[in-house]
Order: sequence, then structure tokens, then C-alpha cells
Amino acid sequence: MFSHLDFPFAGPDTTMTTPIPRTSFSVADIPDGDRFAIWRESISCIFEVDAQKDIRDGAFSAQLDAYMMDSLFLAQTSSLQQNWHRSSATIANDGMDHVMIQLFQKGTMAFDQQGSATTVPEEGLIVFDLAREAKSITNEFQNLSLVIPRALIEPYLAQIGSQHLRVFSSEEPMVRLLRDHMKSLYSVASDMTEAQARQLSSSTVGLATACLNGTLNGSPENDAGIPLAQVAVARKVIDENLHLADLSPDDIAKMVGVARSKLYQMFEFSGGVVRYIRERRLRRVADQLANPALGHRPVYDIALANGFANASSFTRSFKDRFGISPTEYRRALSPAGDRAYFHPGARSGYEAWLHGL
Repeated sequence: MFSHLDFPFAGPDTTMTTPIPRTSFSVADIPDGDRFAIWRESISCIFEVDAQKDIRDGAFSAQLDAYMMDSLFLAQTSSLQQNWHRSSATIANDGMDHVMIQLFQKGTMAFDQQGSATTVPEEGLIVFDLAREAKSITNEFQNLSLVIPRALIEPYLAQIGSQHLRVFSSEEPMVRLLRDHMKSLYSVASDMTEAQARQLSSSTVGLATACLNGTLNGSPENDAGIPLAQVAVARKVIDENLHLADLSPDDIAKMVGVARSKLYQMFEFSGGVVRYIRERRLRRVADQLANPALGHRPVYDIALANGFANASSFTRSFKDRFGISPTEYRRALSPAGDRAYFHPGARSGYEAWLHGL
């Protein structure tokens, strides 16, 4: 017989009736001259923004309505013309390692990619790797943003390193499916429970993955000749051996069972296998520096444990990647430090959610 301790339904599941968390932000009730400054401070948790003087000083408008859906973040944002920048300093400050898919319901976004002007059309999608820098400009717009933890989606992407700033036209059938799904999620989110969101989370990530894998529009040269499972094995091998300072492409190729030339091809869209290893090491060190449980460990001990054999080279690489030194990074993100190292001010609502993702 089941006891009250091992019966699977011993207690009520409150998530069946608990609404998913929701938060909203608007500058509508703020005096005109202060609106842009308040918005800039609020959105600085993920982007640095600027605008023309007449827009900054006039009757600026900005609204954001956001939901936490299990491990996913879904937000509708509307505002006026702006310049957007996700800089290395912002990346260091928020520590986010996520993929964001944006749907432009109204208005457009433009950005320069390798010397070529690119525009995200209305009803089109753009993908941001939030661990990489980006600059763009929008006119008056309304969009939906779906933020997905990297660990939930990237292992299943066929083009692992080439998703950042990919633009998708709504003419593609897979794009229309994902677009309509995002709209539907937002339209019912106010009535959704935590249990329902948990059920929908995996299917939402699955649809997003299918869209990014199955859409030709917006793709650079693809790596269709490389089995996805093989790439996943190589990534797992690298993650398991980051502590080895002398980890080389030859070592990895042998462990994965492929030729070195094939390994190079597998990581071409990540900027090369050596660059990928360095990026993984830096991200892991950054995560551990922000971990309060490791606050007693010297910075260089953590770097050494993750394969960095030279203190000055590590510090230089870290600062080049995140815009601040490892010591400053730890101080900024520690419980005793000032999390808002670059952007002073209290965090609340969606800002706190984004920092906690």
C-alpha cells in the first residue's frame, strides 16, 4: 500500500490553479520630459537604448507586458523609434546565456551585418544570441519576444553557431507556424496556469527549434552535411574536458571519432573550434564567479580549473569578452556587491525576471 509519503498525489497541486506570473511596465503616467530616461533605465537590464532628441524630449511612449511561462519569458513591447545596443558591458552585467526570438507585429528593425544592411519586416522574425553583441534601430514598433534558455534549444539546432541575427520572412511556412504560436500564447497567457505553462513549454521550444532548423529563408551557408548528433557529441566532449589546459582539436577529433578537417567544419559557424573552446571556458568561469557558493575561491583558481594556464592571458581574454575584469565581474554580481554595476537603480518586475532567468 502507498503511505501518505509515497503516494504521488498526496497533496494538491497548486500549479493547476495558480496563474502564471505577469508584470507590466509603462511610462504613460510619467511627465513627458522624464519618460525616455525612465524607459532607458528600465530596459538597460538587457539593451542600451538611445533616440533622437525630439523623441527623447517629447511625449515618448513605451509599454511592456510580460509573462513567465515555466522556464520561458514572453513579452510584448511597443515604443517609438530607437537605437538598440547589446554591448559586452551589458552582457557581462546581466550574465544572460539565452536565445531570444522576436516577432515584429508592427514596424521594422534594421541593422548592419558584415557590411550589409538588413531589415526585419513586419510579421518577420529575428533571432538574438544574448551572449553576443548586437546593434540595431527600430522605427515605431510593436513586437513579441520569446526568450529561451540556451540549454533548452541549442543542443537541438542544426546550425548551432549561425543563429545570431538570422532574419526570417513570414512567407516561410515554419515561420508562420511559430509566429501564430507566439501570438496565441500571448493572447491566452492571462488565463494560463503554471501547470498549463509547464505543459506548453517543451512544445514551444520544440516548435521554435523546428522553425530554426527547417527554414531556409535567412540562412547563411548551412552545415546540412554534418549530423546534428555528431555536433552534440563534440560539444559534450568539449564541455567535459574544459579543465584540460592542453585540450586541442586533435584530441577532440580523436574522442569524437572524426577527422580534424571534419571537426573544423562542424564548428565553422561558431568561429572555429578553438574559439568555441575559449568561449565555453569564459562562460563557465563567468558562471562560477557569480556563484555565491564559490565566493571563497580565488579568481585564478577558478580560471585554472577551467583550462586557463596563464593568469594575464585569462584576465585579458575575460576583459575583452565581458568589458570588465574578472574581479570586477565577481564584485558586481556577488550578493554583497552591486548587481547593477553598469546601470544603477533598483530592479523590479520583468527586469528582475530577466536577471534571474
